[in-house]
Amino acid sequence: MKPTKLSIILKITIPSIICILLVVWSFFFLILPEMNESLMKQKKEKIKDLTQTVYQLVNHYHERVESGELSRAESQKRVLQRIDSMRYGPEKKDYFWVNDMTPVMLMHPYQKELIGEKLSDYEDPEGKKLFV
Repeated sequence: MKPTKLSIILKITIPSIICILLVVWSFFFLILPEMNESLMKQKKEKIKDLTQTVYQLVNHYHERVESGELSRAESQKRVLQRIDSMRYGPEKKDYFWVNDMTPVMLMHPYQKELIGEKLSDYEDPEGKKLFV
């Protein structure tokens, strides 16, 4: 019995379609989630390193107070000025802000109106309290 044209076409296209579907499925459900997780992990590490840099800067000014080189008020003023000018990211638009543990905003480079404000009731657009 000689195979028909239709059966030959089906024997070629069905496995090809299944193969394409498996590749698409593996890309969306295996590869993309893994890439996203890896990128998030790298971003967290980068933020951790940047935060460590700022912590070392603050510690340097603390040591200057401990040695008597600077007063506490002058040290706080200088370190806040330094942090205020720090930017990072590909377009240098990412920034640091400083609040204390009560939480009161001590320094924010873009929202100056928040400086000195108590942040315990500050919420994001979804209503989640950001400084608890």
